[in-house]
Amino acid sequence: MRSVEELKRGVTLIEMLVVFAIIAILLGLLLPAIHYSRESAKKTACAANLHQLGIALRTFVDARKNLPAGYSGGTVSGWAIELLPFLEDKNLADGFSSCASLDSPQALVLARQRPAIMTCPSAYAGESDIATVPASHYTVQFFRSKRKLTWAIGELRTDSRIAWIASPEVPDGGPAEFMPHGGGYHFMISNGGNVRFIMGN
Repeated sequence: MRSVEELKRGVTLIEMLVVFAIIAILLGLLLPAIHYSRESAKKTACAANLHQLGIALRTFVDARKNLPAGYSGGTVSGWAIELLPFLEDKNLADGFSSCASLDSPQALVLARQRPAIMTCPSAYAGESDIATVPASHYTVQFFRSKRKLTWAIGELRTDSRIAWIASPEVPDGGPAEFMPHGGGYHFMISNGGNVRFIMGN
């Protein structure tokens, strides 16, 4: 027959096991919630970036009365470069203005500084197909017309390795062309001066 002390130790051990089991259950419930919260925060940050890019595009159009020129192969050009002054990154824009070639040493050094607004926290964080240059996270689709200036902004596929300084554009085909990595595509359409922000899943 067990002594009172042994029974007390047994009860204490059982209580500890119960407490550990409760903690394990709570952690099992809490960790997915933390993960969901982080992903939600990343998606919100990504949407905010796209919103700011849309505003920069709107400001660019108002100032230049045209859409940014398309990317010209082998050069530092396209929408990502032309928008820099409208994203409060004039110093980077000025640095690129003296770089004619995409392969120039100065261009490659500057290209390592992808603007924060062009960086999605859920996207591929590595280099593009150009060594040391970050990959582009966003792309645009321009509908260049004399009657109206319309565009859409979206996320690139996670397996895309296009350099951000190559200003990737999506060919005509509609918003379905955008491949989201943040839980949905986000784009902005400007039609005759009226701006609409749309978010889809």
